[in-house]
Order: sequence, then structure tokens, then C-alpha cells
Amino acid sequence: MVPDPSATPPPPELEPFDSLAAAWRVLAADPARVIGGSAVVVLAGVLSAAGVQALAGTSRIAWACWAVVLVAFWQVLAAVLVRAGLDALDGGEFDVVRAARSLPLPDVVLTGLLVATMTTVGTLLCLLPGVAVAVLTGFTPYVILVERLGPVDAVRRSGELVVQHLGDVVSLMLLTIGIVLAGLLVVCAGLVLALPLVYVAWGHAYLWFTRTPDTGPAGP
Repeated sequence: MVPDPSATPPPPELEPFDSLAAAWRVLAADPARVIGGSAVVVLAGVLSAAGVQALAGTSRIAWACWAVVLVAFWQVLAAVLVRAGLDALDGGEFDVVRAARSLPLPDVVLTGLLVATMTTVGTLLCLLPGVAVAVLTGFTPYVILVERLGPVDAVRRSGELVVQHLGDVVSLMLLTIGIVLAGLLVVCAGLVLALPLVYVAWGHAYLWFTRTPDTGPAGP
């Protein structure tokens, strides 16, 4: 007798704490490498912001120009942590140097600028559209790095994943926002620990959503 495909039980739903637990396992497996790599990324982000402030001074035009460069650079830094986290989740090492070398830089930068522009415009129009854009584009860097889609297609694909798993995504976002806020309480030291946990947790959720039968494979 041929089994009825419709009778196959759906894959289990993702619990946000499962993603956080997966991120913690990555950290616990090699804390020196994860925290050290994260510290380098956070330091680069802080120094870049300080450099832009020094270069731009009080000129609004200069600030606007340098802000574009800063956003692009921060997107690259975030993508480094995303790639290192994905490698660790797949059984590799959390290696920020190797991650940085493997980035598709044009797509990472262009996608980051696109998402930043959409979020800014949405926030200026009304706060809620900006929040909606931030939620819908949450998986964009993961799509860029795993599925190798272009900026527009990556944003669209991220939105599809979020809509398909909206409840899980909102729960995960609230949890990770809490982690980042806790990290900010102790300034950079807290972010060094919080950021890899957040990016790896989102990476775990992305891999969970894209590797289950209802969503199809993650891509080549």
C-alpha cells in the first residue's frame, strides 16, 4: 500500500529557546574563538563610528555621506558574524577571518544599503512600517550567504520565510532584542557576547526553516 503523503506529520515547530540553546552550544564549544572573533568585529564597529564622527564633524552633508559608508561597513561586519555562525552550526569552526574572506562583498553591501534605506524610509513615514521592514528582512544576510541570491531576491525570500513562520520569528526577535539590550547595559563587553549569540540563534532558525520539508532546501 502506497503511503498517503498528506498523512505525513508536519515538521515540529521551532522553539526560540532551541535556537538560543544552539547558539550557546556554539559558544561553549570554543568560547575563546567565538568571543575573540566577536571582539574584533565589535571593536571594528566602534572604531569606524568614532572615525566617522571625527571626519564628519558638525557638517550634516558630511554626516550624510559618511553614514552611507558606515552602514555599508557595518553590514559587512554583521555578515562576518553571520557566516562564521553558519559555519559553526554546520560543524565547522567559528572563524571570522575565513568568514570575511568568503563574503560576496558586492551583494552584502548592496543588500545592506537597500535594507537600511527601506527601514529608514519606513520609520520616517511611521514607526510601524520601519519595524515591519526590520522584521521581514531579518533573514536577508543568511539568504545572501547560503542561497547566493541578489539583493532584491534576498529581501523577497526573507519576507517569504518570515511570513511562513511569523509567530516563531516574532518570538525569536523579542528574545534576541532582550539579549542585545542586556549586552548594551555593559557597553562593548556585553555586545561581544550578545552579538554572536543573536546571529547564531537566527542562523539556527534560518537553517531550521529552510531544511524542513514544508519550505524546501536552503539552496545550492
